[in-house]
Amino acid sequence: MMKKVFLSLLLAIACVPMAFSQNKAGDVYLTDTTICGSYTWSTNGATYTQDTVVVLTTDTATHVLILHMSNTFIDTAVARELTGYCYANYNNKRWVVNGTYMDTVRVANQCDTLVKVHVDLTVPHPDTTNTIVNAGCSYNWQGTTITDTNIHTKTFTSVEGCDSIVNLKVNFSGISNIDTTIVACDRYIHGNDTITTDTTFVIHDSTATCHTYTTVHLTIAPSYSDTTVIDTVGGCEIVWGGRTYRYTTVGQTVYDNVRTAYGCDSIVGLHIVGFDSTQYRELNSILDTCFDYTFVYHTMNAAGTSATSHSVVFSQDGTYDTALDGTPLMQYSNSKKCKTYYTLNLTLKQPEQRYRADIVDTACDRFTLKFNNTFYTTPRYAPTIFDADPNSDITYIDSTVISHAYADGEHCYDSIVHVNLVIYKRSYNDTTVKACDRFTWPVNNNVYTESEVVEVASESKNIYGCDSINRLNLTVNATPQAHIEGIFDQTGEQFEATTLRAVYEGTGNVTYQWYINDNAVPGARGKADSLVVDAPTGNPIYNTDVRLETTAHYANSHTCTGSNWITLTYNLGIDDIDALQVNIYPNPASRFLNLESAEGLSEVTVYNALGQQVIARSVNADAIQLDLGNLVAGNYTLRIVSQNGNETTRKFIVNK
Repeated sequence: MMKKVFLSLLLAIACVPMAFSQNKAGDVYLTDTTICGSYTWSTNGATYTQDTVVVLTTDTATHVLILHMSNTFIDTAVARELTGYCYANYNNKRWVVNGTYMDTVRVANQCDTLVKVHVDLTVPHPDTTNTIVNAGCSYNWQGTTITDTNIHTKTFTSVEGCDSIVNLKVNFSGISNIDTTIVACDRYIHGNDTITTDTTFVIHDSTATCHTYTTVHLTIAPSYSDTTVIDTVGGCEIVWGGRTYRYTTVGQTVYDNVRTAYGCDSIVGLHIVGFDSTQYRELNSILDTCFDYTFVYHTMNAAGTSATSHSVVFSQDGTYDTALDGTPLMQYSNSKKCKTYYTLNLTLKQPEQRYRADIVDTACDRFTLKFNNTFYTTPRYAPTIFDADPNSDITYIDSTVISHAYADGEHCYDSIVHVNLVIYKRSYNDTTVKACDRFTWPVNNNVYTESEVVEVASESKNIYGCDSINRLNLTVNATPQAHIEGIFDQTGEQFEATTLRAVYEGTGNVTYQWYINDNAVPGARGKADSLVVDAPTGNPIYNTDVRLETTAHYANSHTCTGSNWITLTYNLGIDDIDALQVNIYPNPASRFLNLESAEGLSEVTVYNALGQQVIARSVNADAIQLDLGNLVAGNYTLRIVSQNGNETTRKFIVNK
């Protein structure tokens, strides 16, 4: 079924209509970008160098590119000549070496400008100054403490930005005079003396190389214990002494230590008379909100103990001091006691409808709309994923999705997508299969060994043009594998009977059926897990083929049957009946066949149904495993020779 998509794009003022059709509905991808220079679209690999609108339709999606080129892009080098004495500054960089460099400058339109910078500096040899200073016991030179008479060297930068080398030698007298001033509150303790009046004294400190005389000028400043109380009325809160006071402290007097000019304590009291709890503010803005502006305000309960938050959306210019229902634009703070009334002077930037897309389309199962390569979702508008009605083959949808508006600093824009859809459902061709061990699905020729649900799209479409899915509901049950063990009864020189027992190591409900020379054994002797085979008489040598079929009965009313063979060789007159007892399992086998014998194995040969030898091995072990990977499915015969020279044959099936 042919589906058509009509897409019209309105660019700011001019309208550029476009229409296209596609053979298969899919996602719609809109890419809106502004770049400098050129832009390569990954969808088609094409490069564009000017404003353009491109619509590209594939079997699975519709791609729309809306490209805006920057007004200016400079890709040629612009020269800058820099000269200086020791350095030159340009573009927030400091150039100290002559040469030619490339620098990148970002201009107002966010495009890069390449600038070629020629640096030509006049760099003189550094100045050298030899300086001698006199000091008492030490000398602080630019943060370095010098106590020796060696020559110390430092490099400084002159006002021209050049190097200046200074060599410094210090001559020490060994006597250091220090003059200091100390202010103490009420008293000063010096050694064992307590000083309470202004005075001057000298402290002498002597070492082997230095005598230090410190003259102390002491001032005793008083502290004040008298309390000064100040009455105050606060706004919505009072900050005093590093603490914040609010309505709960009205009428109280709070105290704090206030330092005097000399840093001594002075106790001051603050008497909080009341608070002015009402404030008024104006919001004067040109708000780049494009569509509208949301203001959050509060209303207080009758008791004045709690506030409830509200929001009002303004979509027109104007001056507002109340919400649309007349409630004052008020906000509360400070435990909901301080009230701030707002006057909103609002100027909105109304969006220009820059781009519009109308999509009339059909889809299978669902239709997904993406904007700028991301899912567009918002609770204000319809969802962007449209699903078919599960109870109907056809779903009709008519919905509008409006993208969020955006601003470029001067204008607001929006993008509107209107979707009118007819959604059809896919059809399914179901196949239910119960298999033993494996199943080959003719639809894709794949082999499955586990239960699963598999879906493969058909090459043909349904009547709606949607995929027709082949669905396989597969149940795989295991084939039970049992092997045969023998118990031999004998009297004198004649074997009277051979008792065989089925050994099944799996779990579950299984039944057994015995066959002698391909004839089903009726009666109780052939339906239990053991079988008694009577020995023949009158023939010196006699072979009897015994086959065991083990059937597992599963809860899903499905059964799987496995088989195993044993050949009994009677050599009458010899005190042994099939002296070589060999267990083979699993039977049928798919990849590996296990052989076990207490007498030990020497030779193992496998023949196909035509009598051709396909496997021959010489061994020296009680048990081996044959790899059947190179054998095709069918019936095979084993010839087994023990380490004592006894020989027997067995039959088995290869099931691929």
